[in-house]
Amino acid sequence: MLFKFWCLEQKRAFKVFSKTIKYFLSGIVLLMAGVLICSHIFGKQMALKQIDTAVVIPEDGEELKLLTNFASSMQSVKSICHFSYMSEDEALERIKEGRIQAALVFPEHFYRDVDMGRKTSVKLYLPEEMTTELTAFFELLEDGISMLWTAEAGVFSVLKQAGVEKTVVPQGSIGNEMAEQYVKQMFCRSDLFESEVCSPFGIYGQSAYYCSTGMLFFLLAAGLTFFPLYRKRERAVVNKLTLYGITGRTFMWVRIVVMTNILMLTACLYYGAGCILTYALDMDLLFWDKWILPGLYLLCLVFAAFYHVIYAVTGDSFTGILVLMAVELIIAAGSGIFIPLSYLPEWMSQAGKWLPLHQWNMYNMNLLFGTCSLKNIMEMIGWLAVAATIGTVICKRD
Repeated sequence: MLFKFWCLEQKRAFKVFSKTIKYFLSGIVLLMAGVLICSHIFGKQMALKQIDTAVVIPEDGEELKLLTNFASSMQSVKSICHFSYMSEDEALERIKEGRIQAALVFPEHFYRDVDMGRKTSVKLYLPEEMTTELTAFFELLEDGISMLWTAEAGVFSVLKQAGVEKTVVPQGSIGNEMAEQYVKQMFCRSDLFESEVCSPFGIYGQSAYYCSTGMLFFLLAAGLTFFPLYRKRERAVVNKLTLYGITGRTFMWVRIVVMTNILMLTACLYYGAGCILTYALDMDLLFWDKWILPGLYLLCLVFAAFYHVIYAVTGDSFTGILVLMAVELIIAAGSGIFIPLSYLPEWMSQAGKWLPLHQWNMYNMNLLFGTCSLKNIMEMIGWLAVAATIGTVICKRD
């Protein structure tokens, strides 16, 4: 009798899910389309406008022009200023006319002086009235100059100490050595960030983080489709089933398992799509591992128990879906599902670490990317025990 009842409930749940999920999926698709459109429109917008900067280079400054071309091709430079080459007189005239906002004038033999360790300088012309963009440009330029001064001080100190120790230093190769070291650091900066800089997404990258939160987002959306299972007339069904020995606690677990199976189907479809995209498009998303499936079932079981508690506490399907939507929005906003906790205010970040969805997301990330520990599993079992206890109390109350 129990198995037959479970089969009937599973069939009914699939029917309800298939009718209601299309509306939520349509909403998700529209939301994602809106995000993509906004990203396309505003992705290339800049907070500050580019500064049109004139660069004045001597006629024999071929090496210097190569360096300025190299610098102007860097994204960090292109986002701030745009270089154009001209004579000093033309640059000053254009600043007066307001056609350009700044001018950099390099002296003769600048590259050779730097290469030989001689003191040299660069002239910077700015208009009298400073706009916000110019102020930001000037402050960034000052920061860059201070770093160059630090490097210059290091070079001069080495040369001075070498003179005291009577050590022969081939000064003509100093520029090449500095350029070589700079290029090495530039090409290795990704490794530097990965090994030294703490990411706002924890030990995972941005793609891994949102692969996990995307699955949780679909599970949250799927939970809203179960409200027809908790209509008031279902109480009469429960009362009749008690005549066949099916108690309220058994009825609770049947519903939880029924919802878990549907959530598991949703999670498997999401996981499978991620694996297909990874191998088909050579993207770094998700990788297939059969041992992930039992872990996903535990995650779905906890979600289903959570949904049962919300719907059972409210006692009505319409009220339940409203309460569930409100709860999901609150815990999703505070748990780092949309925005990592490190970007939130300090008080919200500290509180968000104790919300269940944050711990479920950490479990899911560790599960999907092979770092799931016994502690993560025990935490999920603990949340399942809490939800089951609350559900049992509600069954006794009813």
